[in-house]
Amino acid sequence: MNQPPSEVIFSLAPLAGDKSSESCVFQYDHGAIKLRAPKKRGRPRGSTKKTQSSSSSNESGDIQSDYDFVNVTTEQKHVDQDARVKIRKRVMVNHMRLKRVERQKHNEHSRLPVTRMNSFDPFDVSPFHLEPYMHDLLKFYITTGWKSFYSIEKYADFNPTADYWLPMAFQDGAFLHTLLGCADSRGPNRPRSIRHLNAAISIVNRRITNIRSVTDETLLVVATVAIIEKSRGAHDRWQAHMEGLRNLVNLRGGLTCLESKPLLMGKLYRADLCGSIDAVQTPYFSGRYIPVPSATTNTGVHTKGFQRLEKNITLDETLKYCINSLADAVQSMKRLKSKKGGCAEAAQIRFWFTATQYTLLSVDYQNSQTSLQICGLALILFSTCLTSEQNTQLPVCDMLIAKLQGLWEEGSFRPLGADFTLWTIFLAFCTVSDDRLREWCLSALRTTANDMGVRSWEEISQVLETFLWDSDLFDYKYLDIWNDTRG
Repeated sequence: MNQPPSEVIFSLAPLAGDKSSESCVFQYDHGAIKLRAPKKRGRPRGSTKKTQSSSSSNESGDIQSDYDFVNVTTEQKHVDQDARVKIRKRVMVNHMRLKRVERQKHNEHSRLPVTRMNSFDPFDVSPFHLEPYMHDLLKFYITTGWKSFYSIEKYADFNPTADYWLPMAFQDGAFLHTLLGCADSRGPNRPRSIRHLNAAISIVNRRITNIRSVTDETLLVVATVAIIEKSRGAHDRWQAHMEGLRNLVNLRGGLTCLESKPLLMGKLYRADLCGSIDAVQTPYFSGRYIPVPSATTNTGVHTKGFQRLEKNITLDETLKYCINSLADAVQSMKRLKSKKGGCAEAAQIRFWFTATQYTLLSVDYQNSQTSLQICGLALILFSTCLTSEQNTQLPVCDMLIAKLQGLWEEGSFRPLGADFTLWTIFLAFCTVSDDRLREWCLSALRTTANDMGVRSWEEISQVLETFLWDSDLFDYKYLDIWNDTRG
């Protein structure tokens, strides 16, 4: 039999006495070991794809012949098929490379740097670090909350908070704190609002100690804080802020120097009127809107209810001017609500309300002119109800209504007639917040309605519509009041 193949392995330099250097024999019982050759890359043998592609290219040669290379050089050189394939490959490779480079550049520019909450943000333009709840407050204030402070401008789609105040706030830390406090001030106890307002006041106090010039932001901070303090019922604090605001305006050069900034002046006027209306006192910036004699001479009243009232008492020209201004404002408000007016008409309505309130508060009636004084107070209440920018749950007009209560108890309403008294008491009920004054309003309404002999809401509405009236605004409010009276 044939012996199986074997191999003998031995050392070329054996060491004496070393058994590991002795020769050894390896036998292959199953034949010699077969090793696989390295696998070649590429298409396997016998593949027909190459021939098919070549045949298909030949078949479509007639179609591709229309798309040929254009030689833009002066050399008349023939480009064969292999060169064209090579050129196409190089062009496609370069095209894909450029796309990758462009994609990488786009990703690098679009990726924002990831920073920690306490790290420095190079894109932060606010005067101080804004926490997440501050972003929520600002978003609420510029999208929804501003409508309660600008009830006229909202119908003209004019948002002073987003268009004017917020850009200024990002340039001034005190004013930004004020906006945050104002956005969170809809309620009696708001600790975050108080914290922001105190921060704003402390910044302004540091400025005043080394004051060189009074900026617009400083005036806005003091005016806004005064409005918020009065809305919370802190009348004494409102007076302190208004004293400081008047001094700052005088240092600025007076209101005449601010005539080119109507929104800033409007903020100052609103801060002045919000407390002066409640206290029925002469405003701090009084005398600016007193109508000239040419505007008040031979003025007739166009409202039927006030025409009947004029038969009972003699209305002075100032009251007639204010009645007509408010009547024009009511008609303009109806056009504005129906989207037929714009920003110019909203500004005109705001001017009418401001001018009327300043005029009525600046007139000093004598003690013998209680009837005219009641008419002036009723017109002030109507202007406040029509704008509806005050929170009725807060004492914003209780001092004025308490004065009306005193005049009622003195019997000063008798010469005015029951219909005018009914209209005035309804206006007082819309703005009252004190429980005792609310009880007085209910009692006065019952007494007046019984004296007039009216029993239904239809009869009441017919009386009220003869005076200054906005059915869209007042109908549902007055109906609820009448139901409370009947309850």
